[in-house]
Amino acid sequence: MALQLDHADELRQSSRELYDAVIGGTAFVNWRRIEMGDPPVLALSF
Repeated sequence: MALQLDHADELRQSSRELYDAVIGGTAFVNWRRIEMGDPPVLALSF
């Protein structure tokens, strides 16, 4: 699944905490799946 983040630069500037949470959450989901032996499922597109 790909998550398209339109205007990512604006999001990063206006709400760095939310921007970082989206990236961190995506990384965590993929890491957890890999730890369980499954392939990653999320990709971010900026």
